[in-house]
Amino acid sequence: MGCVHFFIFTLIAISSAFVAPALAKEFIVGDESGWTLNFDYQSWAMGKEFHVGDKLIFKYKQGYHNVFRVDGVGFKQCSTTASLGAVLASGNDIITLTTPPEGSGTMWSW
Repeated sequence: MGCVHFFIFTLIAISSAFVAPALAKEFIVGDESGWTLNFDYQSWAMGKEFHVGDKLIFKYKQGYHNVFRVDGVGFKQCSTTASLGAVLASGNDIITLTTPPEGSGTMWSW
C-alpha cells in the first residue's frame, strides 16, 4: 500500500518567536473533521498564525491513524526513518510548538 501523507500546516506568519503561555492557543487539526483521510489541511491552515507555545491537537479514532513528526525531507520521501520523535497514536495527540520553523516557515507531519 502506498504511503498516504498530509501537509499539515504552513506557518504563514509568525509575529513573535516567543509568546507568553497565557496567550498560547489550541488548534484542533482539521477542526470538527479531525485527523482523517481526504481532508485539505493546507486550506485548513491558510490564514492561521501559529506561535511558539501553541498546541496542535490531533483527534482521530485510535488504531486507525497516527501522527509522526518529520522534517521536509522525510515528508517529501514519505519516510518516518528520521522521525523527530515517537509515533503518536492515542487518538488525542498534542504537539506543543516549542521552536519557530526554520527557513520557509513550513513544518511537516504525516
